[in-house]
Amino acid sequence: MMYLFFFQSLFFLVFNLFMFYNFFRREIFFIFSIIVLLNFLFISNIYVFFIVYEFLVFPLLIWTLLSCSMNYILSRSFIFLFFISYVLTFLFFLSFLLLSFCFLQYNFVFFILFSLSFLFKAPLFPFFNWLIFLHVYASTGISVFLASFYLKLWALFFLFFYFYLSYNLILYVSILTCILVLFFIVFEINFKRLIAFGSIFHCSISILFIYFSYIIQLKSLLILFFIIHFIHAFCSGLFFYTFGILYEFFHIKTWITFSSFSKFWNEFIFFVFLLTMVYFSFPLFFTFLVELTILVNLNSQFYFFLYCFLIFTNFIFLFLNFKFFYNTLSLVSLSYYMSVKNYFSFFLVLISCAFFSHCF
Repeated sequence: MMYLFFFQSLFFLVFNLFMFYNFFRREIFFIFSIIVLLNFLFISNIYVFFIVYEFLVFPLLIWTLLSCSMNYILSRSFIFLFFISYVLTFLFFLSFLLLSFCFLQYNFVFFILFSLSFLFKAPLFPFFNWLIFLHVYASTGISVFLASFYLKLWALFFLFFYFYLSYNLILYVSILTCILVLFFIVFEINFKRLIAFGSIFHCSISILFIYFSYIIQLKSLLILFFIIHFIHAFCSGLFFYTFGILYEFFHIKTWITFSSFSKFWNEFIFFVFLLTMVYFSFPLFFTFLVELTILVNLNSQFYFFLYCFLIFTNFIFLFLNFKFFYNTLSLVSLSYYMSVKNYFSFFLVLISCAFFSHCF
């Protein structure tokens, strides 16, 4: 049965490549091919699942190569992606072969390679560099598809094969990714890179949500996770579409050039403002209420403290993304900026009081 699924997936891969080279100008065939391969992800066999999960990279890469100019930075990312995919796939099956010959029930190499493959596709530190370059140099349609659909497949992978991964390693890497992303965005002015960092940040938080749900063994957290996952997928896709249109028609690429444009279109600025509030789970929005519900279900002090840290980093990320409002937006005045800053500090005080009251 395993060989049958393997040859079926290989046949569909060859068929998709044939469709790509004959109908590469019609993007619908790329999406259809990815959806066809996606059906194999519901197979419970771990071999076939891993093969199809690796093959899903190739339609996206070929679509990107045929829709944009191939420069040095983008080609470097593609070469690195192909190399890592092939090496990890080979080492993955080699570890399984050694496991079958040695008659062992546990193989540390298998866990490490499987976890590294997951870190590369999620993406998490230190393998998120290819995603940043791909978002910056790819077209708007590819960025929307990558942010709203392709990057969300890792959640399905993580849910099906959670116990095959080194989940403690995933937890530590997720927290490290959150901290590094907060450090990188301080020096970043390109809005597509900022949105890409936001997607990576929310991927890390979503992994922590799943980790909490498995540790606490509360199934309702998985439902809340899918709600947040869907909202973030919609918001990130809308972000890339909005700023992609600005770049293609007005050649606006950074917040500095965006300042002259923002003075003449306050309605658009207000829309971006609300979308950012929802995306970063600002208080009184639906995403914040969902995260607050998860916070109530966390009974352990350690998980409560860790989640307070996530809320803190989330608000720092929001605060840094709104730094351009200080000089560029006529909609947000200096007094409103200071009130948001004071409200941010007041909310951090409330979190600290809630944490100490929970501890004692």
